[in-house]
Parts: sequence; C-alpha cells; structure tokens
Amino acid sequence: MTKDGTYKINGKISLEKVEPKDFKNDDHVTFDTTLRMNNHLKNFMKALVILGYAPTQQKALKKIQDSYIEQLGDDEQKTLKFQIETLERSDALNSNK
Repeated sequence: MTKDGTYKINGKISLEKVEPKDFKNDDHVTFDTTLRMNNHLKNFMKALVILGYAPTQQKALKKIQDSYIEQLGDDEQKTLKFQIETLERSDALNSNK
C-alpha cells in the first residue's frame, strides 16, 4: 500500500462471482437462543445423549433435523431452505442493530 492509501497492482487480476454462504453451515452462529419444550421431548433429547447417539442435545437435534430434511422431496427441501435462509437473514439484520 502506498502512503496515500492506494494499492499498486503488479500482475493479473481476475474477478469471480462468489455464491452466498449456505446457511446450512453451522460454523457461523448469529446468536444463541433457548427452545421451550415439554418434559417428554426434553427426556427424549437427554436419552439420545445418554445412549450415545450424540454427544450433546444440540447435536442430537441437528441429527434429527438432517434426517427430517433428507426424507423431504426436492421441492420441499428447496422451500424449507428458502424459508430458513430468510429467517437467518432476518436474524443477522436484527442482531446488527
């Protein structure tokens, strides 16, 4: 970078279209939240962890989510993905206020 804040480019530059990040990726969490459920569902989640199906209740719920999405048809998956992405964008916008 030069003193005036500009860059001198020596070589070839190319521009590539970058696809938006897939919100199925759980590496980026906008914020943590809680989920209310009855004791039967809570015990089900605990049992999944106790029996070793998942190391945490959150990861057990993620496995259930993945399994549910897998059984949907292509159109249903697209519709669900679109709705989730819409909600994720809303979360991101609201958390930046």
